[in-house]
Amino acid sequence: MQDAARLQAAIDIIHTWMDNPRPADRLMAAYFRDRRYIGGGDKKFISHVVYTTFRHWRRAEYIWKAKDVGARKRVFAASIFSDICTYLELKEACTGERYVPNALSASEENVLDDIPENWFADAPEDVMLEIPVAAYKPLQEVFGDQLPKQMEAILIEAPVDIRVNTLKSDKDAVKAALKEVGLDAEDMKMSPEGVRVHQRFPFHTIDAYREGQFEVQDEGSQILAHLCAPKPGQTVVDFCAGAGGKTLALAALMQNKGTIYACDIIERRMEELAKRCKRSGVHNVRRQLLSDENDKWVKKHKGKADVVLIDAPCSGTGTWRRNPDARWRLSKADIAEYHRIQLNILESASRLVNAGGKVVYATCSMLPQENTHTVQKFLENHPEFELVQAQDILEGQNLINLPYAQPYLRLTPLEHGCDGFFGAVLQKKAQEPKLEAENKPEKA
Repeated sequence: MQDAARLQAAIDIIHTWMDNPRPADRLMAAYFRDRRYIGGGDKKFISHVVYTTFRHWRRAEYIWKAKDVGARKRVFAASIFSDICTYLELKEACTGERYVPNALSASEENVLDDIPENWFADAPEDVMLEIPVAAYKPLQEVFGDQLPKQMEAILIEAPVDIRVNTLKSDKDAVKAALKEVGLDAEDMKMSPEGVRVHQRFPFHTIDAYREGQFEVQDEGSQILAHLCAPKPGQTVVDFCAGAGGKTLALAALMQNKGTIYACDIIERRMEELAKRCKRSGVHNVRRQLLSDENDKWVKKHKGKADVVLIDAPCSGTGTWRRNPDARWRLSKADIAEYHRIQLNILESASRLVNAGGKVVYATCSMLPQENTHTVQKFLENHPEFELVQAQDILEGQNLINLPYAQPYLRLTPLEHGCDGFFGAVLQKKAQEPKLEAENKPEKA
C-alpha cells in the first residue's frame, strides 16, 4: 500500500471508532480481517498512525479550535506533529485518487502549513498531557507536581511483558524460545517470573506459548498476584477473573495445590479460561459463572476463602499506554458509576473470606475515587476489616525492590515501567468486634 492509502485506512478506522463503542483494537482487528490483502507491514504502519492519533487527541482539538474534530483532521495533525510525515509530504499524498485522502482544503492548509512547535505555544497543561477533562483534577490530587512526568510516561508505547509459567518452564528456557524467533528478552526488575521484550509479535505462533510455558501479562498484574500471597493448599477466590490471567498466576504460586474459584459474569471468559488452564497445565481452578456480584453462590460460600482477589471493573486509566483510545470515552459520570460498582462488589465479595483471611482489592486505575476512596468507604462500614501494609506482604514474597506508597501498592509507568495499578490488602480480624450496644451495661 502507498503511504497515502495507509493514512486513509487510519482515517477510516478512527472514523468508525468515533461512531462505535467498541475498543480500537477490536475495530482494527475486524478492519484487517475484512481486508485480507493488507500485509503485515501495512498493518503495523496503520496501527501506529491510529494509536498516534489517539495519543494526540486533545492537541488535535486545540490546533483546530474545536471539540468535534473529524477523523481526517485528527490523523493529519497527529501525523505531522509526531513526524510520521511532513506537511509537504502530506500535501503531496492527498490527491483524491482512489483509496487515498482528498486534497487539502484551503482551511486545512492554513492550519497545517506552520511549524508544529508553534501550534501549542499557549496550550494548557491538560491539553499537552492528553488528559481527559474528567480525570485532570483527580490525577492532580494523586500526583501533584509530578503529574507532567507521570503523564508523559503514559504517552509512550508500552513494552510486551511475559510471565513465565513455573509449572512448566523457567526464565532461561522461555528466553531461549523467544531468541529463536528473533526476540531479545530481559529479566523484569520486580516480578520474579517476568521477562520483557520491546517488540510486537504474534506470540501465539511460538511453540513455547502453545505448550503453556508463558503468558503475555503486564508486570503490574503479576505483582498483584504476589500481593495475594497465596499458599499451596489454600482456598482462593478470583472474584472478577475475566479471562483468567491472574488466576493462572495464582495457580503457579500455589504450585497447583489447593483450590481457586475463578468467578465472572461473562460466560465466554470462563470458556477462554478453561482453554488457558489446559494449555498451562493448571488443574486446581474451578470456574464459577455468576449472575452478578450478589449471586447466591456468594452466600453459599460465605467465610470459606483464605484469600479473595477483587480485580474490580474500573476506568482503566493505568492502561492508557496500551489503550490510548479508552481515555476519550471517560466522563465524570463514568467515574462515579465505577466507584458505586466497585463498592458493591467489595461489599459482596468480602463475605467470602474467613476470619484472619485477606481481601485484596485492586484496579488498573490511578484515580482516587476508584482506589483509596472506595477502600476507605468500605472500611468505614466494616470495622471487622483492617488495612494491612502492602510492603509487609510483598517483602514476605521476597519482592524488596519496589518503591511503595504506604499503606497501599501503587504502580505507575514512570516509576515501575509497568501499567498503572492500585492494590489494598484488607484483613478480616480473627474475632469480629461486638456491637457497641452489646457492650453497654444494663440499666439498674
